[in-house]
Amino acid sequence: MEDETVPIYNAGERCGPHTRGYVEVRLNQIVECAWRKNLLWVLVRIHASQKQSVPGWTGFNILVRNNQEVAKDNVGYLPTINAPATNMSAVYQVLINSLQIKETLSLQSTVVVFDQALYAKATEIKWKHRTQFNDLVLRMGVFHTICTFLSVIGKRFQEAGLRDVIVESGVIAEGSVVGVLEGRTYNRAVRFHKLMYEALNRLAWMGFNSWIEEHHKEKKPFVDAFLKRTESAL
Repeated sequence: MEDETVPIYNAGERCGPHTRGYVEVRLNQIVECAWRKNLLWVLVRIHASQKQSVPGWTGFNILVRNNQEVAKDNVGYLPTINAPATNMSAVYQVLINSLQIKETLSLQSTVVVFDQALYAKATEIKWKHRTQFNDLVLRMGVFHTICTFLSVIGKRFQEAGLRDVIVESGVIAEGSVVGVLEGRTYNRAVRFHKLMYEALNRLAWMGFNSWIEEHHKEKKPFVDAFLKRTESAL
């Protein structure tokens, strides 16, 4: 079957997003559980510093999630669009097709995931046709979302000492520092930020440990006993 020609989409004058109002962010059960696991991981790593038996962040999360059931995804392929992926007409057609799929499946809304380049074009189209594509939730893929967050962290904190920590710690080679701060070298950046997260939490725990010894010395043995039991359980 021959591919149909994509109708030409006239972008016209560019349109920006709506002004956002106040958004209340609440910790749901999943996020709160993840936060507690991260805190527990840091504490047991500190407690077992002499004979480390607790794995790093990734290994720890694999251990605590190994019994969780994983649902199998059903992967299907959509009809081919006879146009370059970066063409605005092709992106517009993808949104139209997504609406048709939503109607066919009788869904109230559907999520459409793009890479970073196509996401920018898709959001521009949705801003211009808010009513037409109101039921489509546009998202960047997880990889590009994480890269964006890495770039934001690097831009915000590089002059606050983050660049110096990267170089002086020896975790990242000096030639790779720019790529880490800009979120371009994904694996190196994620590894560094996991180590940085643990280091900052260790410093926070040192302050808490000295505080509890000074103000609630009688509770210190209970904290140590809890950490020891948790370490043995892992």
